[in-house]
Amino acid sequence: MLKEQVHVFAENQKLILDIDDKLRLLKEKFEKDTALLKQSKLVLEEKQKLVFSEIEGEIKTEFKNNPKVKKFYGGFGVQERKELIYDEEKALSYAKQKDICLQLDVKAFEKVAETLKLDFVEIKTNVKVTTPKEIKLELLSEAV
Repeated sequence: MLKEQVHVFAENQKLILDIDDKLRLLKEKFEKDTALLKQSKLVLEEKQKLVFSEIEGEIKTEFKNNPKVKKFYGGFGVQERKELIYDEEKALSYAKQKDICLQLDVKAFEKVAETLKLDFVEIKTNVKVTTPKEIKLELLSEAV
């Protein structure tokens, strides 16, 4: 019985090694066959970054001139994100002074800090250009 099992084991081991070898060869062939496509994709992605940079610049300029327009040709858009810049120690001191908390709750503080217009809080607005999932090549009526 042991002899038969060792033979089966040896045969299976040989088959596994053969399959591993075939898989390695297929993988090498696949890598070779797709190398050109991968290179082409990298080149296109670099070009895409440059084109997007130009689109982004134009859209940000248009948005700066007319902040009411948020949708642009092709389905591109803008989002305004506010960023609060402040010294956390000053914020905690302010919160303790107003008996709001003993520990700074950043999320809660930032919600009210914008409306309180505190002198130690700077509100920075970042404009982010959004890319549509599907580019629409017709001109939107309100888009520039």
